[in-house]
Amino acid sequence: MNELKADWMSLSGIFLSIATILIIFAILSTNAFPIFEMLEFEPDLVKSSSDVGQQTANILWSRRYPDLIAQAFLILASAACCIAMLRPHIREKMAEKRKDRLSRFEVYKDSKGEFRFRLRAPNNEIIVVGEAYKSKASCLKGIGSIKRNAAIAEIEDQTLEE
Repeated sequence: MNELKADWMSLSGIFLSIATILIIFAILSTNAFPIFEMLEFEPDLVKSSSDVGQQTANILWSRRYPDLIAQAFLILASAACCIAMLRPHIREKMAEKRKDRLSRFEVYKDSKGEFRFRLRAPNNEIIVVGEAYKSKASCLKGIGSIKRNAAIAEIEDQTLEE
C-alpha cells in the first residue's frame, strides 16, 4: 500500500507539472507580448529627460510577462528538484515503517551448521520455527512453500471436544 502512495505522489507531481506548463502556454497564447512586437530597432526607446527612471520602469513593467514566465519555470524546477532530493529519504522512511508493521522470515544457521528459518510477528515475537535444511536454497524453498500454502490452508481442529 505504501508503494502505491509513492506512485500517487509521483503521478501528482507529473500532473502538477503538466498543469503548470499548460497554464504557461495559455498565458503565452492569450496575451500579446510587447517584447515580441518590438523587433525593429528603436533608437529613442528611453527619451532623455528628467523622468528617465519612470520611463525605464514603464518599459520594464510593460514587458513583465516573459519575466513572470521565467519565474514560474524556476519555481517549478526548484519544486521538482526538492521532490527529487527528498524522494530517497521518503522511500527509506516508508521501508522502515513497513518493516515495523510486517511479519518477516529470518534465515539463520543453527549450532549444527544447518539452515533454518523463523517467522517473526510485527511485535518481534517468534511465531514459527522451520525444520533444518542442508542448503540455504532448500530453506528458502521451504519459506516459499509456507507463503504459498498458508493463505489457502484450512484449519483442522484435532482437539477432543467433551
